[in-house]
Parts: sequence; structure tokens; C-alpha cells
Amino acid sequence: ELLTDPALLFCDEPTSGLDSFTAQVVIERLRDLTKQIGITVICSIHQPNSQVFSAFERLLLLHKGSILYHGVATGAAAAFGSIGHPCPAGYNHPDWLLETLVQNKVSDEQQATLIGKHSGTWPPFSAKPGARENDVLSDRYSASWLRQTSILLRRAWLLTRPTLWSNDLLCLYVINGVLTGLTFFQIGYEEKDISARLTALFISLVVWVFFPLINSLALIPMGMTMLRKELSAGCFRLSAWFVVHTSLGMLPELLWSLVFTPIVYWMTGLTDRFGNFVGHLGVVYLTILVSHSLGILVSQACGAKSGTVAIILISFSFLFTGVFVPLEDTPLPWAAYINPLYYSLNLGGALAFAEGKSYADGTISRDEALSDSSLDLAKDDLAWLAFVILVAVAVAFRGGAFLLLRRKLSKVLLVQHDGPPAAASSGSAGSRAVTKSAMLKAQASLKRLGSSTKKEGTAGHQSAHAPAEAMAEGDENDEANAHTRSA
Repeated sequence: ELLTDPALLFCDEPTSGLDSFTAQVVIERLRDLTKQIGITVICSIHQPNSQVFSAFERLLLLHKGSILYHGVATGAAAAFGSIGHPCPAGYNHPDWLLETLVQNKVSDEQQATLIGKHSGTWPPFSAKPGARENDVLSDRYSASWLRQTSILLRRAWLLTRPTLWSNDLLCLYVINGVLTGLTFFQIGYEEKDISARLTALFISLVVWVFFPLINSLALIPMGMTMLRKELSAGCFRLSAWFVVHTSLGMLPELLWSLVFTPIVYWMTGLTDRFGNFVGHLGVVYLTILVSHSLGILVSQACGAKSGTVAIILISFSFLFTGVFVPLEDTPLPWAAYINPLYYSLNLGGALAFAEGKSYADGTISRDEALSDSSLDLAKDDLAWLAFVILVAVAVAFRGGAFLLLRRKLSKVLLVQHDGPPAAASSGSAGSRAVTKSAMLKAQASLKRLGSSTKKEGTAGHQSAHAPAEAMAEGDENDEANAHTRSA
């Protein structure tokens, strides 16, 4: 939520459940926000130790609905000492304050004295340098698209990095690669080797249809809950999240292809040219991109039935390629032209059936071998067309998935569009711009809140806040009052 560059950050007991060291780290980071970025941080705090308590500059102490003390945090003990309740030596100040109030050691007269001396002064809130009182945020996002993408990328990388390496996956790709290499070991250039070369090429690519498609089905649904929350708070653009999340989702397959592909390529001897190997690796990457994009599209279009649809699409990709049955011998020869794997095979075939190579002692030319393998786009310099088609298909699949996701989240995005966020609430679903005038109304609301809840006899409670060094400008006055009453 800090991506919204909020003016005010409300934290409800941010140290609860933490050990003393971690609590200190959290409070120090919150204090850094006030010093480095200029965010006002307000915390309700539960039994802080002396180090945590000293990090706050001002204290708002509530008792039975009344503002008993508001001032410098370290001055609260002295204020209580002035009415006959000094803090004993070695006592933690916040513990002493709570103990004194909860045990009703302070009489009504002493409370009246405290309220009269220490609850009536509210220091003015200062604006951010260069801000004007009635400025309105023209863009509902405080951070640019590039900055949002950069921050989301760092967060996603921290979550993805521990999952990249797996001994099981290493065994899977190494053993499968070796088995494939042994099956088609050092393919020659005889007539019988044309079919073997095509099959080895097929296996080297079809792996990167199956795994990326299946693994991408759960990519977006797994992050949907957090995505809805963050979008409702106006943290970032959906497009920034989509680009980062779907791009890093391909990273495992891209890395493991560097293990599987070299083993298969050099053991089978598809060609003996390093340049062709680099080109083949590019075809593998492009196949991963297309398959991954198709999986994302299926997950958004089919929902709970995406697994079944994915298996059907994989079967279609495997069968309608011309590898097992020549396309002209099938009742649907045109089906290959809507199969992305067919174009990957044509692009890879232009490299595997290398230029200048012939078969059966020169009796079968390269173009004839490609025609026999149903790889017509790989000859006559048409490989570029297969490349263009694959790129266009990947863009179309990804664009379609994004539009479907945007449609699913239309209500969240509509709420996000209605208000430019400039204040964030820890654990809340919304953030709003706050003006000086809104904060003055918020102060009045706090006083009304104190008088209205005095009858309820609530237990003592502490609230401390860091200095109001920077307040963003906006016109959400009524919403600021609502947020204050809620807090």
C-alpha cells in the first residue's frame, strides 16, 4: 500500500504477537517512513517496551472515552507525576501509565487536571514541501507504471526465488533428456533418419508445451485474493501486476529448458552447428511463451474446468502436427494451421534440417525432406512467417487473458477508479487523500468521539503517533472524517 504514496498510515497494534526484537525492527521501519518519505504514522500500541515507546514522538492517551493526555510521549510520566502519581524508578513508563489507569488510581479531580493541562492543544499538521492546501491528485496512482512494476518485480522475485531449484525437477529433466538422447543418439543423414530427426525435434519441443501450459493454470487464481485487496486499495495498476506476475511465472520453465535442451540437442545430433543450437533454444523459449500464454488464457476463460480443457488442447497439439500421420492423410488437414506447435516445429525444422545438408547420399534434398515431414513453412525461406505467427499468437493469448481478468475484477477496478488514494490504512481495503482542513475536522471528530463514548466505560488504551511531517493534499474531507471515526 505504500505504492500509493500515502500521507497517513494507520497501524492497528503492529507489534502484537511479535517478540521484542522484531517489534523494535517494525517500529524502527515505521519511524524511517516518517523521516525518509514524510508519511505520518499513527499506531495503536499494545504493551510496548521502553525502546518501542521511546521511538514515538507524541502520545495520545485515551481513558473511558476521554483524551487524558496528548503531547510528547516521554512527558506523559512527568504529567502523571505532577498530579501525585510519579513513575517508580526502573518502571516501564507505558506499563506504569496503564496500571495507574486500569487500577483507578487517578481520581476524577486528577483526571480533570490532566485533561485541562494536556488534552486541549493540537499542534498544526505541516504539509509536504511544495504542496498547496487545496491541491487535488490528478492521477489516482502516486507511483508511475514503471515504479510500480519495479517494486512488484522485487516482491515477486523474493517469493519466486526459493521455488526455482528442485532436486526432483533436476532429476526429471536430466533423466528425460538422457533417455531421449539415447533413443535418438547421433542421428545420421540416411533416408530413415528423416523421420527420426523429425521425431527428436518434436520431443525436444513438446515438453515445453505440456509443462508451461499445465503449470500456468493456477498462476493467477492463486494470487487472486491478495490481488483484489491490493487493487481495492489503489496500490497499483492491474497491468503492472499482470506483466510482472505472468512474466516471472515462466521463469522456472525458462531455466529448466537450459538443462533439458542441451542434453537432447547434442546427444541426438540434430545438427553439429552451434549457431543452429542457439536458434533452437530461441524456438524453445518462444514455444514456452506461447504455451504459458495459452494456459493463462484457459485459466481465465474456463475457471474450474481449465484442467480438462488444457488436457484436450495438449492432445490436439500433439496429434495435429504431421509427425504421426501426414496432414494430407487426416480428415482435417487444415487443423495444423490453428496449432501453435505446428509453427514451432516449422521454425525448429528450418534449423534441424540444416542448409546444405542432403539425405540418402544426396538423392533426397533438404526441401524434399521437409515436405515429407509436413514442414512446408520451413522451406522456401518461409520460416520467418512461422516466427511472426507465434509472436502474434502469444500476444493475442496474453492480451485475451488480461482482458478477461480485467472483466472479472471490474467491480474492484471501478471502486479503485472512483477515488484517488493518498492515504493508506494498515490491513484496510481503502486509502484516501487527506487535506489540512480534513485533518482539522478529524480532530473535532476525535473530540466528539471521546464525549460520545465516555459513558461506555472502556478500558484504558494507548495510541501513539509519529510526527506529522508530511500530509498530502486532496478534497476527501468527508471520507477523512469517516476513516477517523472508524479508527
